[in-house]
Amino acid sequence: MKKVCLFLVAAVMIAAFGCGDSRRVGLDANRVVAVIENESELSEQERRILHEQRLQVERLRVALETEQRRQQEAIAKIASMGLSDEELSDFLYDLYNKTNALMERGENIEAAENLELALAIQPQDAVLLFAKGHILNELGETERAILSYEASIAADSTSFDAHFGLGTVYYNQGVEINERANYARTKEDYDFYRELSDYEFYKSIVYFEKAHQLNSDEAATLERLRPLYFRLRHKYPELEAKYDEVQRKLETLRR
Repeated sequence: MKKVCLFLVAAVMIAAFGCGDSRRVGLDANRVVAVIENESELSEQERRILHEQRLQVERLRVALETEQRRQQEAIAKIASMGLSDEELSDFLYDLYNKTNALMERGENIEAAENLELALAIQPQDAVLLFAKGHILNELGETERAILSYEASIAADSTSFDAHFGLGTVYYNQGVEINERANYARTKEDYDFYRELSDYEFYKSIVYFEKAHQLNSDEAATLERLRPLYFRLRHKYPELEAKYDEVQRKLETLRR
C-alpha cells in the first residue's frame, strides 16, 4: 500500500475549504491536489479511505455551521443584556467561576453553554477555546471539539494542552476504527480499517510531537507517542529511531 493515504484528508480539506492542512502534516500541496485530480489512479482501498475522509470533512462542515450559529446566538444574547464594560467584566468573571464549578460536577452541557457566552465576549481566548474543546470531546461531539482545539491553537500556538487534546481526539478515533478491524469479516475490510486507523494515529502523532516540543518533560506525551511509533514504525521507517529515542527519554524521566 502506497503512502498516498497520508494525502487524502489534506486533499479533501483543500478541496472543501481551501485550507492549509497539508502544511500542518508536512505534505506537499501540489501532491495533495494531484490526489484529487488523479483519483482514478487510486486503488480500491485508497478510494474507500478517500470517501471516508470526505465524510469526515462533511461532518466538520456541519459542525462549523453549528459553531457559527451558536456563536451568533451567544453574541446576540450578550448584546441584548446591554451591559457596560465594567458590568461585562463582572459578568465574565462570574461565568468563569460558574463554569469551573459545573465542570467539577460533570455538568458539561451547561458548562459548554456558559463557555459559548464567555467566548462571545473574548472570542480569541485560547484557554476558553481549549476548555470548550475538552468539554465537547467529553460530550462526544468530536467534530466540534476538533474545531475548538484548532481555534485554541490558532489563538496560541504554544498551547501544550490544546495540542495534546487534539492529539488525543485523533488517537481515540484511531482506537475506535481499529476496533472495527478486529470484527471485520473479510481481509479487505480488515486491511481497510487498519489503514484508516493508522491514518488517524498518524494525525495524532503530529499533535503529540508538537506537545512534546512545547513541554519535553511531560511523560504523558511520551507514553502516547511510544505505542504509536511502535505500531507505525514498519510503515514509516523514520519512526523506528523516534521510538528508540522515546524509550530512552522515558527511562531517564523514571530515574
